[in-house]
Amino acid sequence: MNINSNSTSSSLIRSVKRNDQDGWNKLAKLYGPLVYSWVRKVGVSAEDAVDIGQEVFRVVSQKVATFDLERTDGGFRAWLRQITRNKIGDRLRQLNKQEVAFGGSDNAIEELATFDWASRFDDDSAQEDNSELLSAMLRSIQTGFKEKTWQAFWLTAIDEQPVSIVSDQLQMTQKAIRQAKYRVLKKLRDEFGDLLD
Repeated sequence: MNINSNSTSSSLIRSVKRNDQDGWNKLAKLYGPLVYSWVRKVGVSAEDAVDIGQEVFRVVSQKVATFDLERTDGGFRAWLRQITRNKIGDRLRQLNKQEVAFGGSDNAIEELATFDWASRFDDDSAQEDNSELLSAMLRSIQTGFKEKTWQAFWLTAIDEQPVSIVSDQLQMTQKAIRQAKYRVLKKLRDEFGDLLD
């Protein structure tokens, strides 16, 4: 199962632009963990990463109305990455000012401020991003399925085990295994179609 690395659901963007609460919830569930992982990747503490993530989504809420999916190089994810990068820079400048204001030298702040975060942030990590997005998509729909249905889907679609083996393992017919996989994949496509290859 693959994520289209340059795509964001256009229906999701339209929903967010209309200020639809379900759209915002879906956007936060999908992209919140991704933003958090980007911020943590550059060495920011978990607590600060949460704060930066909130700032990122505050900016998104203010500017999404003017976001044009067709005209933005790299799409929504690239736009979100740039906002995140800017907010990381803002936090580092803020930490530097605090250090100067207090007249001390906190090694952690110094290390973070001198860390080459920009190059680490810009590392080509599309595969990691895609994995994070796929995980978020799967988590968001999992509760809508019975445990056995989810296991049948997971074992065949994610672990890529043959239907015959999964059938024996879960004590389900092969037809039931294929139907379970189909139902979960259909839900994924219905919810996130533009994002999936």
